[in-house]
Amino acid sequence: MGITPLHAQLIILEHKHKPLPETIHLLGRQTVILSLDNAISLMRRLNVEPQEAAIEIDRQTFGAQQANQQFISDRTFFGLLGVRNVLAIDHSDYEGAEIIADLNQPLAANLSETVDFLVGGSVLDNVFDPVTYIRNVAKLLKPGGRVFEQNILSQNYHPYSIVSPQWVLDYFVVNRFRDCLIYVTEEPAGSAFVHMYGVQATIDDIVSDFGPPRGQLSLGIIVIAEKDALSSWDATPIQDQYRGESDAAEYREELTAMQGGRPLPQFDAPTGLELSRLGTRGSKSYKYLGVVRSPHRRQDVPAQDGGGVRILQATYGGNCLNAPLSKSAVCSVYRGNVTELLASMLNGVESCRWMIDVNILGDPAPQRGKDLEVFYVVGGEPEPRLRRAYIPAEASGKILQLPHD
Repeated sequence: MGITPLHAQLIILEHKHKPLPETIHLLGRQTVILSLDNAISLMRRLNVEPQEAAIEIDRQTFGAQQANQQFISDRTFFGLLGVRNVLAIDHSDYEGAEIIADLNQPLAANLSETVDFLVGGSVLDNVFDPVTYIRNVAKLLKPGGRVFEQNILSQNYHPYSIVSPQWVLDYFVVNRFRDCLIYVTEEPAGSAFVHMYGVQATIDDIVSDFGPPRGQLSLGIIVIAEKDALSSWDATPIQDQYRGESDAAEYREELTAMQGGRPLPQFDAPTGLELSRLGTRGSKSYKYLGVVRSPHRRQDVPAQDGGGVRILQATYGGNCLNAPLSKSAVCSVYRGNVTELLASMLNGVESCRWMIDVNILGDPAPQRGKDLEVFYVVGGEPEPRLRRAYIPAEASGKILQLPHD
């Protein structure tokens, strides 16, 4: 469970909207994927002056141990925003949680309405009972308390459950929360940016589809909701197309009251190269908000004269298509299975030497050697021609060079 630079930026913006309280709660200890310099620079870029805080390098969370980087602890990150107490809630004392509670089970009475600000760092997608979980989150919050919840919205990273933006929105609407912002994110692998969309439901229409994941690109959902003195936790939504007349009228009234809050923010406009790597989506219920860029990765530069590489088809593990697989995988083998992923990384570059990484591509055939086949063109040539780059098994760890001749 972690707080990426994207999540950190949204938490800082939430702090600007309404300062964080002195005590906050985390659902599990969080790996903050920021160095101290990264965190301070990000806060100042967003016009928030960091406060004095004890500086701790995270040696406790599994994510920080695996990364072996100088990541600051969650206590330090929130301390820079003026928080003095950071308490973790978990089903066991995993990674040093201070409060033991299984949110798959009914919440203990002594924990009801005890939390002012709650950070759920990818918990909802890893619990078996998402309904009980979200109701427990609502019960934990004091009136006026807020939840910041981020989860996976695609089959990346081995989720247990995937809930739609509409599922989350409808729960907070029918339980009369004061405010609810919902973002959907789409991230091109290996790039320096994330596309941001915001849910904007209309009173007299259904919530339209966002659309399926593209290739193996990751989708995410981020929710920021604020409880009201009149909020409940046990109201059950009815999906839009199945509401009767009285249910629809009540929902319209509750959604209208919620939409009286703050508008969705706007982020940076995408560059031409960013759009060439991953175009934006169009959906009535999802407003495009711009891009958020990472401080860790190189920033993309505009392509010149429409030139550069254009990936047409890329397949990882095609040599395993007709072979029996000895171990289950969380991604599939098929022609073009990494096309959009590589396109999001490489489209528009003049040339590249990339060390192929199974952790980025995903492993469709564990314990088997996998080849990589890429068909592409190079823009700006007088007579563009189809090119093929082939890396035999095992491709991971070898160099993909484009153009290769």
